[in-house]
Amino acid sequence: MAATHLKLTSLLPTDVLDARDYLKQTALMLSADRNDVDMVKALIDRHVDIDAQDALGRTALHSAAKVGADRCFEVLLAAGANPTLQTYAGKTSAIFAAEFGRATIFEMRLACMPYEMGRDELTEAYRLAQNAADNFTATRKAYAIQKLEIAGRSGFQRIAALALEILDE
Repeated sequence: MAATHLKLTSLLPTDVLDARDYLKQTALMLSADRNDVDMVKALIDRHVDIDAQDALGRTALHSAAKVGADRCFEVLLAAGANPTLQTYAGKTSAIFAAEFGRATIFEMRLACMPYEMGRDELTEAYRLAQNAADNFTATRKAYAIQKLEIAGRSGFQRIAALALEILDE
C-alpha cells in the first residue's frame, strides 16, 4: 500500500498534493504525524508547501515534534522548513518538542543555524520541560487522557538542561 501511495504522489499535481482536510491539514502534515519519512520526502520532492499552517497554525514541523518523528523533523529542516512559525497559541516546533519531551528534536532545533532560538522561546521551553520533569506522573496522566504520548522523564530533563545551559550563557 505504501508503494502505491508513493507512486500516486509522483503522478498527482502539486496543487492536489497541497489540498487540505477539514482542519486545513495537508498531506505533508499528516505524513509527519504518522512518522512516514518516505512520504514526507516524496512530498518535498514534489515541492509542496513545507510551511503550510493548519486551522490552528500548526506546520509539518509541529506534527513531527508532537509525535517524536525525529527523521521527519530532520528531513523537513534540511528542506528549509521554518522552525520559527508559531501556532495561534504562540507555540513553535521547539515549544512542542519541550511540551512532549522530544529531546532529539529539541537538539535539532537548537542546531538549526539559519533560525536561532530567541530567549523567550528558550525560557518557555525550559519552563515546560522542567515542569513536566518535576510533575512527570501527573503530566503523563494528563496527556494519556487526551490519547497523546509523551517521552520519558529523561527527555524532559535533557531539554530543561539544554535550555538552561544556553540561558545561563
